[in-house]
Amino acid sequence: MKSVQLQLGNANHDITACQMFFVPVILDHGWAVYMWDMFRKEIHVLDPLCAQVAGEEQRHMTHQEAISQIHTALFSCFNEFFVKWHCLADRWKRKFPRITRDVFIRDESGMCMLHAIRHYDGDKMMWPLTRKNLATFRQTTIFEVFRLRDKHGIYVRIKIVTGHHCLEGVVWYGRLGFITSGSAKDKIMYVLSVVADCTK
Repeated sequence: MKSVQLQLGNANHDITACQMFFVPVILDHGWAVYMWDMFRKEIHVLDPLCAQVAGEEQRHMTHQEAISQIHTALFSCFNEFFVKWHCLADRWKRKFPRITRDVFIRDESGMCMLHAIRHYDGDKMMWPLTRKNLATFRQTTIFEVFRLRDKHGIYVRIKIVTGHHCLEGVVWYGRLGFITSGSAKDKIMYVLSVVADCTK
């Protein structure tokens, strides 16, 4: 909760005006991201492995359990840090939009998750999540990570390799403002850089 408090307190804009809150999650089957739409009271499950038929029912159950836990914790933070949050925690709809038709594997899910955060506008993927687009997104993301600077204008040096190390670099990038409302039809969004670890 302390980490979330620091993020919310140090945000550069009014958190209460944000429509979309993205929370990256790591599950046993791979990475996903949950989006809370504060205006519509909807939770969208953006699962890069949604095109996989095998294990679909188990993944759905895992998402339902994780959402319940994170939803409770998220609103505990809102109610703790804000005098009166603008919506209540009850009566939220859950949606499972199909964000891709391509089949990805667990090791690819992290980059897919970042692509979804960057390009999901609350209704659809503004830049489709395909293997071809993901390859381009991966290259530009790594390039942008190497161009990072901290608040003092000093370049952030992160060793980018593959897999987990690459994700660590990109998560740092998220903390420094990589994920913004560029392609989201001017809707204000907020990304919690605290990753919800829901692995067992």
